[in-house]
Amino acid sequence: MDHALKLFDQIPELKSVFLWNTMIKGYSRIDSPKHGISVYLNMLRQNVKPDNYTFPFLLKGFHRNVGFSCGKQLHCHVVNFGLCSIVFVQNALIHMYSLCGQREMARRLFDISRKTDAITWNVIITGYNRMKRYDETCKLFDEMEKNGVVPSSVTLVSLLSGMF
Repeated sequence: MDHALKLFDQIPELKSVFLWNTMIKGYSRIDSPKHGISVYLNMLRQNVKPDNYTFPFLLKGFHRNVGFSCGKQLHCHVVNFGLCSIVFVQNALIHMYSLCGQREMARRLFDISRKTDAITWNVIITGYNRMKRYDETCKLFDEMEKNGVVPSSVTLVSLLSGMF
């Protein structure tokens, strides 16, 4: 990432949101959320508006030990930038709250999601499994089927992993 950052810094001031997101994603991939946040804050200082890809890249690295409060602040940014109705962003928020052990908040976001497709169900089911809420995971699976959403192989693997 050091070389990428040097190249990034050499680009003229008018960097597109795509370039900013690419740097944030790079830091996310190497499990360095603090560096990703630093890039994000610089992006805001340059008056570049985040898009629906920015926040999932930022939120990916957060978990209970690193950055729950920062994740909550990013959730506020999602709302302020009007991106809370985008499924991709909702899924990232549900995932972050699940990783942080915030079951109620993850479930609240899931419940207000406008489109709960198989991916969204997988995110909440996997999150509940990670929190060792196996009974509730099974209830979610039943609810998923009642809502006519076809489970994917990811759903089944997640469900089964909690049973063994």
